[in-house]
Amino acid sequence: MVLPARKSSLRAVLSGALAALVFVASVPTSQAAPPVSDAAGLAAPVAIQTANRSDPKKIDVARPRFVELSKDGTRLFVASPEGLLSVVDTAQGAVTKTVQAEPTTALVLSSNGSTAFMATGDNITIIDTAAMAIEAVVPMDDGVAGMVPSPDGTELYVGLKTAGVKVVDVAQGEVAAQIPAGGNITKLIATPDGAKIYALRGAEVAVIDTKSGSILDTTPMTGTDGTLSPDGTRLVTVHGWGLSVINTATDTVLATFSTFLEPSAPVFTPDSKRAFFEDHGQPYYPSPGRRVINNPMVSQLNLETLTVGQATPDRQEWSTIVMHPDGTRLYRSQSTVIQEWGARSDGSSIPLVEEVQLGVSASVRQIAPDGSQLYAAAFDGNAIWVLDTSGPPRNVWKDYNSDGATDVLARDGEGVLWLYPGDGKRGWLPRSAVGSGWNVMSLILSPGDFNADAHADVLARDAAGDLWLYPGNGSSGWLPRTKVGVGWNAMTAVVTPGDFDGDGKADVLARDAVGDLWLYPGNGAGGWLPRTKAGSGWNQMTTILGPGEFGAPGADILAKDAAGTLWLYEGNGTGGWLPRKQVGTGWNVMTALVTPGDVNSDGQPDVLARDAIGNLKLYSGTESGGLQADLQVGAGWNVMTAIL
Repeated sequence: MVLPARKSSLRAVLSGALAALVFVASVPTSQAAPPVSDAAGLAAPVAIQTANRSDPKKIDVARPRFVELSKDGTRLFVASPEGLLSVVDTAQGAVTKTVQAEPTTALVLSSNGSTAFMATGDNITIIDTAAMAIEAVVPMDDGVAGMVPSPDGTELYVGLKTAGVKVVDVAQGEVAAQIPAGGNITKLIATPDGAKIYALRGAEVAVIDTKSGSILDTTPMTGTDGTLSPDGTRLVTVHGWGLSVINTATDTVLATFSTFLEPSAPVFTPDSKRAFFEDHGQPYYPSPGRRVINNPMVSQLNLETLTVGQATPDRQEWSTIVMHPDGTRLYRSQSTVIQEWGARSDGSSIPLVEEVQLGVSASVRQIAPDGSQLYAAAFDGNAIWVLDTSGPPRNVWKDYNSDGATDVLARDGEGVLWLYPGDGKRGWLPRSAVGSGWNVMSLILSPGDFNADAHADVLARDAAGDLWLYPGNGSSGWLPRTKVGVGWNAMTAVVTPGDFDGDGKADVLARDAVGDLWLYPGNGAGGWLPRTKAGSGWNQMTTILGPGEFGAPGADILAKDAAGTLWLYEGNGTGGWLPRKQVGTGWNVMTALVTPGDVNSDGQPDVLARDAIGNLKLYSGTESGGLQADLQVGAGWNVMTAIL
């Protein structure tokens, strides 16, 4: 099979739900039948509407240089260099209180968010965040290089530029102890239990026992910045043009990596196995400059480097990467653009998934605990930008068990419907039967979330031509079905491409006997808006599929002609088409083509194909919009009469 490459195309504004259809074998031949009703039959019950990804929202707040989010995600604390601390109610999206302190160089919160600590010159300012009132100003008599609250919030450890570490009694508002950790401290990093603190000092790291207040070790573990893994077992320190991975149990260096230029502090996946950081490229070396996201597999101690875009060196101090709480996505800023990257499970690639244009330079700073909102701070100005990052990753539209991975449904010869849960790594979890008697259906479709209740659904056509909606319950099962159309046996092909017309609701495309293609826009509540013609001459195609979004913005169509040539018809996002492109030949050797969405968690839609002996093969979608042969992901699939 030939799979030519296509030009690269960047993604546009964060989009809504996507969907696709699977055809098993060939499209049915033309047959006489009553015309399809534009209303498509009975009205479906009104469903609860869920938010789609949308344009960023702006919160007016003074000079957002330091940004911290409470652990419950309800409050965002923003400090300006001039010392104004503002608290943003994240539900309201507005500043509710402020308090003025002295000019500020750092901000941290206590674990429960009840106290804010600001580095104000050579002092520490303690603020009660409920009253937004200054409780105490504690003199440090030295420049503040870092702050770490104890887990219970009763103590604050303050790293000083020349005088070691001071311990502040928060309730008393005074220094309670001093730890001789040496000078040149650049950052303090505490273990999750607060038992140890690492004082990064450039050429060496001082390890502090917080219980005794003593120095456990001072070793040549270089670092000026760094991050501790969520499980507390690995500390990754940044030093010059490199980084080190440190075992926190033994405080020994496990590995050291060289980087292209000075890297950013890494962010970890929730399982602590991988960390991601960014090299800070310059426009003059190499020309024209580059940025890379690196992926050290911390558990395996190897390193992967991938180029991700041009450098923005004037904003290096603002360059940050934020990890989605589920570990599947990364967010980074590049000048006026916020990018979403897919942190593929096996670490083999980090593809661009989405990007959104803010119109102003900003840097990603925080993400809500549930991953629903991303907060970016304006470089020059008075605003926090809020991006809706709710819902699954792009092109994960068929997730029937709500675990964030693409699933596959298959009907066997006895009419049993089986769920094959995807593991997000091109494989499957144990299958389970999710229905019986499905052999009465002449067509089964996977439209994604058709009724906008945040769960993937199924559409099925019976022998009489009635179309039924089986709403998914999000737990591998179904809610009561409803009839959503009649006369659908007049159609020789039905395709579920996702949101084809750009209104944020899942749609359906259907081909009639003369080859006309009709768009049936979904109304977002399990029903339809009036249909419109979307094309003609489609009867030359033997298979039509809705893969999701391959290239330019807008849901796409894959279509195979009688010669076995596979064509990509990119939607323009408003119900029309871009010029078609050939993406492969020789596909008529396959007995089934399946477009389930993103199977391998790289952000791109994939294709599953069953060969004549029943092997199921995965063809991965590429960032440039094509397909590449990947690997066999199953055998014995010729017992299935439908795969979707």
